[in-house]
Amino acid sequence: MRIKISEDLAKKLKSLDNNAVNCLFVNNRKEILSPNPVVEIKSFKDKLGNNENGYVTVIKEDDRTLNIKLSRVFKHVFSKDFYGVLLSSDIEKANNDFISMCASHLFQVVNNVSFHYKEENYYGYDTDIQHDRVGPLWKSCMRNNMHNCGEFFDYNPSIKLLIKLKDHKVVGRALLWKNVKCGDIVFNFMDRIYTVFDYDVKAFKDWAKNNGYWQKEFQTYEDTTQFIDPHGKLHDLREAYVSIEDHDPYKYSDDKGIPYFDTFMYVNNTNTLSNNLTKSSCYEARDPEGCKIVLETARYRGTDTYLNTNYMSFISSKRIYVKTDEAIWVPSISAYEEIQDVTFLKGEPYRNSDVKFSDVYMDNIAVFESFYCEEAQSWVYKKDGVNVNGNLIYKGKASWSHAQQCYIDGCQSQPINQSNRSKTTDVIERKLYVELRKKYTNFKITTEFIHELMLFSFDEKIPFTSKIAIDYKPNRHLFFPPLFFVRAEQDLVHCSPGLFDKCYKPEYSDHKDWHLESFRQDMAWIKTKQDDFRETTPFLIFTDLANNRNLPLLNFEDKIDNLKTL
Repeated sequence: MRIKISEDLAKKLKSLDNNAVNCLFVNNRKEILSPNPVVEIKSFKDKLGNNENGYVTVIKEDDRTLNIKLSRVFKHVFSKDFYGVLLSSDIEKANNDFISMCASHLFQVVNNVSFHYKEENYYGYDTDIQHDRVGPLWKSCMRNNMHNCGEFFDYNPSIKLLIKLKDHKVVGRALLWKNVKCGDIVFNFMDRIYTVFDYDVKAFKDWAKNNGYWQKEFQTYEDTTQFIDPHGKLHDLREAYVSIEDHDPYKYSDDKGIPYFDTFMYVNNTNTLSNNLTKSSCYEARDPEGCKIVLETARYRGTDTYLNTNYMSFISSKRIYVKTDEAIWVPSISAYEEIQDVTFLKGEPYRNSDVKFSDVYMDNIAVFESFYCEEAQSWVYKKDGVNVNGNLIYKGKASWSHAQQCYIDGCQSQPINQSNRSKTTDVIERKLYVELRKKYTNFKITTEFIHELMLFSFDEKIPFTSKIAIDYKPNRHLFFPPLFFVRAEQDLVHCSPGLFDKCYKPEYSDHKDWHLESFRQDMAWIKTKQDDFRETTPFLIFTDLANNRNLPLLNFEDKIDNLKTL
């Protein structure tokens, strides 16, 4: 069965391009039709030949005739089950679009925007009929707040308003913007549509299309970037703006606000409104009472040019704001610095003042990770530094002492003698350590003993005691483990400062040169053992000890004669 639809009505319905309406034109099976199906649908005209409310005439199989809205036609045509399949949104849209198509529309483009924003000029204001005070127009926040911001439109006469009138009252409105720009695109734009009745939205859209205006894809305040051109093509424009005249936002009085704008919501200090935040944005036009929403701005490089702080970075070292592309975050100081004041090390930015050139590595290094070494006369990584006498020095300028179990200053080391010039203190001490381990199975030097030993100074002409060891801090590099390690006839586990006294300070000697006496005794002992000790570890130990006490010995024979003159 096919429903008969009048030719003029069929043309209108097909132009709606609606899924629910299209079902009226298909060959309908009996099982999807109403028990008392519609046999014919035709256009409706009132006595004046008009159809302002979008009615149609329906003739049913039982010859009943009904004049009803298009939305009710579907219930009369289809069975209850099939009607339930149809989308209510399709039916509602078809009804509104059909009413808009049938009704007459009186549009006007007006200059006095503030006047037509006021609710006393809205349709339904002077009546008690509540269903006339509906729709987005009556919910608009600006209808009672133009006293806060109406002056804005007076400053900018280029902003127009499209209104639809019914009974000389505003039944719908939309702002019109001229010369909107986005890159190379320039166009006229109709903003969000506010109406009393939903079916008038299509009429506004048709007006925009017929008059060469772009329009919003969605009639909401949330959508600010989706635009449809007069040919129906969708555009995503994120940097659209429009110029405003005679308006300096910094001179605009605080008691005067800015209207609520659905699309161009940002007021910029370049005398423009934009649909997205820009570096020049200083106010937001989104207050429901028409007041200014002040955005955070700052002076660019201390000048009179203000920019939005979302597009700026604060340089704390200079107390200025710069553009974000002129600065970079420096993690080492947790702050921004200008790019020109930054050096990159292994891809990481550092402040120029925090970067030093190292002669050791022949490259730039960060001061946070390094120290200046006097011995190397250069900046050195901390990881390559060692502690010598409480000071950090470059490990390349220090030597590790196995006997002392610490680093000693390599700059102070002296050759042992002519025949052993290549032997370093480190090598000699390592030999001593090995020999002592061979001789004494339980050889062990405690940390406490080494600590006290290192604090002793041969430069002091006073007997060594534990108290002196604790209170006095000499240069460690002047001391080398004494020969008593070799002479001691006991397990070195029990070494103590007392043993040192026994070996180098005879109890009967109390004169000030007691340490020279110790040397004489040691030399006498070495002289008796010279055949056994020549070129052996004890001999090298003693000669190195003599050198570090400023008693250089050129050869083995000279050293005995030199000591006799002490």
